[in-house]
Parts: sequence; C-alpha cells; structure tokens
Amino acid sequence: MVKSQQATLNDLATDFKRYLESKPDAKLILAGHTDPRGSDEFNQKLSERRVNSAKNFLVQHGVREANIDTQALGKEQQLTAEQVKDSVEQNPDITPGERQRILAHMRTIMLASNRRVDVTLSTTGQTSVKQFPFNAADSLSLIGGREKPATAKPAKKKPAKKK
Repeated sequence: MVKSQQATLNDLATDFKRYLESKPDAKLILAGHTDPRGSDEFNQKLSERRVNSAKNFLVQHGVREANIDTQALGKEQQLTAEQVKDSVEQNPDITPGERQRILAHMRTIMLASNRRVDVTLSTTGQTSVKQFPFNAADSLSLIGGREKPATAKPAKKKPAKKK
C-alpha cells in the first residue's frame, strides 16, 4: 500500500470513528476488485488480499473489526472504459495536460482503475468517490508523474571583477 492510500485510509478511520459516536451500529463495507487479467481463482484471491489489507489497516487505526464488512469481488463489476473516461474528464484535480496524457494511456488507466477497494457507509449507502486511480496523490506515476509547474530560470551570476 502506497503512502497516499495509507493517508486516505487514515483519514477514513479518523472520520468513521467520529461517526460511530452518533451511529454505533454503522458499518463500512469494503469491496475489493481486480483488473480483468488472470484467472478467476487468482483474481478472487487477489481481491481478498486487497480488501483484507484495507480492513487490517483500518483496524490497526482504531476501527473495530465488528464495524467492517468485506466483499472480495475478483474481476466482477469492472469499470467500463466510458466510466473511467468520464471520471478522468470530470476530475478537477488534474491539469489539461495531465488529462491528455491520461487519455492517451487508457489501457494502463483501465487496469489501474479496476485494482481498487470501494468503501460504502452502511447506514447511508454512500459510496466512496470514484476518481480512479487519480484520487491518490502518487497515481500519476503510472504515466510518468505530475506535470512540473513552469519555474523561472535562476539568473546567471556574473564573474567577480578582479582587483
């Protein structure tokens, strides 16, 4: 699990523990997914590992295990190319240049978008925001990283005059 995923889950654990103060019977439903490559058996086990990794992280950060349900869906419920493209086009956190690069790498983005854990709050049915995979700070490393902002070149120093 990369640092941005850990930060997201850490925030989720903090917020959910606070939510439990008013709704102690609430549950988080974690649904693990995989991309379409590999056998059904392989992907089922992979989605189990993925969802259990997220669950274990939340438990280690103070969420009671009794308040978490898990589902390992393997390669069921794949996001379509249209869903991923719409998510990319509507994401306000990426620049136009990044958007263009992302859309030029749709195969990579499709695979990454389906390697995920969705989170649903049981009492409301509210599901996690689906900006795959670009809701993680380091996700653009899949296609070469974030765009670098233009910076002014430092002025060249003039050689010191000899006396």
